[in-house]
Amino acid sequence: MILLLVFILGLFLIFIAMQLIFRLFIYLLKTLPYFFMGKNAGFKYPWVAFVPAGRQYIAMTIPHCQYNLGLFKTDNRKMVYWIWLGFEAVFTILYTIATFAFYYVEIYYAGTPGYSDYYTSYGASSSGLTSEFSTVTLITQIILYAILFLRWAIRGVIQWRMYYDLLNAYEMNTHAKWAPAVNIICPLVMLVFAYIIMSRSPEYGSDGYYPLEDEEEYYEEDEYDSY
Repeated sequence: MILLLVFILGLFLIFIAMQLIFRLFIYLLKTLPYFFMGKNAGFKYPWVAFVPAGRQYIAMTIPHCQYNLGLFKTDNRKMVYWIWLGFEAVFTILYTIATFAFYYVEIYYAGTPGYSDYYTSYGASSSGLTSEFSTVTLITQIILYAILFLRWAIRGVIQWRMYYDLLNAYEMNTHAKWAPAVNIICPLVMLVFAYIIMSRSPEYGSDGYYPLEDEEEYYEEDEYDSY
């Protein structure tokens, strides 16, 4: 019996280890091209690509152009990145709260007399409990799906422009017209393009985002010292 338990535990640990290795492989597969893009663009810390949400930072800040969504325009692409990250955090918190609320409803009604009859007969009870449960459950499910849809829509719009500018920065203007839009539905599209452009330098060469900032600071200090 003990040997059987040890064997089952061993299989379980092997399964967990294989899952972790697979997840790590997929994560590296997604982040590696952005590491090389940041390196070729002259980033001080291209390894930021391996940090969660780091590849989006590199993709957002490599282009040296205005971030333009029509009504919203800015030259500060770092600010757009932090706005997007803030949206992600807010929606994650809201979705977590809504999920807990949904399960709370499930647990609350599970301990209520008459609920089990409803659960097995799908509304056969005439006590009115089933109607109340259905309404509350429906509302919580609508909230959950609404949060997911809003998150998908806002993420899609922000990243559409981000990838559009990124492809243009690598002079892939023709592909920029369709790839970012298709990527909203099929995220593998931009992963393929990331591997295509990772060995190239953006249109401004190897003078990347951070070196340009350092150069401006150098000239400002030099101008100040000349007085």
